[in-house]
Amino acid sequence: MNDEDRNALAGEYVLSLLDGAARREAEDLLHDDARFAALVQEWERRLMPLAEASREIPPPAQLWARIAAATRPAPGWSARRTAWFSGRMRLGVAGLGIALAAAVLLFALRSPLDAGHQIAALQDRDGGSFIVQQTRNGLIITAQNISVPAGRAAELWLLAPGLAPRAVGVFQPGHPLNMALPNPAITGLALAVSLEPPGGAPGPAPTGPIIAEGSITVM
Repeated sequence: MNDEDRNALAGEYVLSLLDGAARREAEDLLHDDARFAALVQEWERRLMPLAEASREIPPPAQLWARIAAATRPAPGWSARRTAWFSGRMRLGVAGLGIALAAAVLLFALRSPLDAGHQIAALQDRDGGSFIVQQTRNGLIITAQNISVPAGRAAELWLLAPGLAPRAVGVFQPGHPLNMALPNPAITGLALAVSLEPPGGAPGPAPTGPIIAEGSITVM
C-alpha cells in the first residue's frame, strides 16, 4: 500500500466509510502500524473543528422516511456506497453536515490530478481523436477511433514556439503514450500527430502529413 492509499484509508476510517474487510484491514493497521495510527490521529485532528462548530438539530420525525423514499439508490450502486448512504442519512442534520463536509475534504485532498483530468482533445480529419489527460506525473495521450494507413505509423510531437519539435512516441493499438509534464513557463505549447514510417520519423522532425494538432495548457 503506497502513502496515498494509506492516507485515504485513514480518512475513510475516521469518517466511518468502511465496512467489512476494508474496516478490518484499517483496524489491524491501527493496532500494528504506527504510521497508520498517526494518520488516523491527524484526520481526527483535522475534522474535530467541524464537529465542535456544529450544533445538533434533531430532524422532524418524518424526515428520514421522506428522504429514504426520494433517494433510493439506483441500480448499479455498490453495496459499500449504499451502506454508507443509508448510515449517513440516519445521523442528525448537524452530524450529516459534518460527514458531508469531511467527505468533501477527503475528495479535495485526493486531487483529480491523481487520476488525471482531460486538458485537450485533438481531432483528426477522419473522426478520430487523441485525448490528452494531465496527472501529477505527466501527460497521458490516448488515441480513439483513429485510422492509420497500412505501412504507416501515428507519431506524437510536442511543439513550442522557437524550439525544435520533440518526438514523444509512436502510438500502438490499445496503448496510450505517456510523457513528462512540459515546462509550464513555456507558452504556446501544442501537440501534433503525423503519419510516419513504421517506428517513427527517421529524423528529428515530422516528415509526413499532420493528421491532428492542438494547443495545450498544463497546470
